[in-house]
Amino acid sequence: MRFTNFTNLALNGWLGFGPATKEHAGLAIVKLPVSAADAANTTATEKTTGFTLQAGWVVLDAWLYVNVADATETVSVGTNSHDSGTANGFIADASLGSTGYVFPGPTTTAGGNETYLSANTCGSLLSTYVAGTNTSGDHGIFIRKPYPVTADIEVTFTTSNGTDTGAFDIYLLVLTAGMSSDSITTYNTGTISTAS
Repeated sequence: MRFTNFTNLALNGWLGFGPATKEHAGLAIVKLPVSAADAANTTATEKTTGFTLQAGWVVLDAWLYVNVADATETVSVGTNSHDSGTANGFIADASLGSTGYVFPGPTTTAGGNETYLSANTCGSLLSTYVAGTNTSGDHGIFIRKPYPVTADIEVTFTTSNGTDTGAFDIYLLVLTAGMSSDSITTYNTGTISTAS
């Protein structure tokens, strides 16, 4: 499979697969770096990334790479709740406790009566989730789903109260309808600030 890597300064963090030949035109990975200074939070305040999802796009997945761990702290990623979005719609309270990749999803618990889904860090915009219980036959439900963007909206993140050393990268897998080598636009992450 041929691909084109667009991670140069002109495209600021985009990795596009196939636009030059249109074999996979429109599929892109967006990387949004968050420094420890930007992640620091004493009030669990939602912050903007400066990156806006465009109407007509589809978010297929989201994950993190924790560069510097922050024990006991978490992060949520989603769309600006001050603009009718869902602040934890992509990632819900994922741990920053260890360095490396964090792929949100359900937690399976082996109980005495049933093995069941007990928690979920994949947000409600990217999954349908119903917790199970330690009752025979009550496994719970987890289904991944894409998120179609119906109106332009900013991507936000919310670190837990007490976050001070954590640094991480947010990754989004996005289908951008109609994107081609002739229509690639530069998207800057902008200045991170309190969401409003």
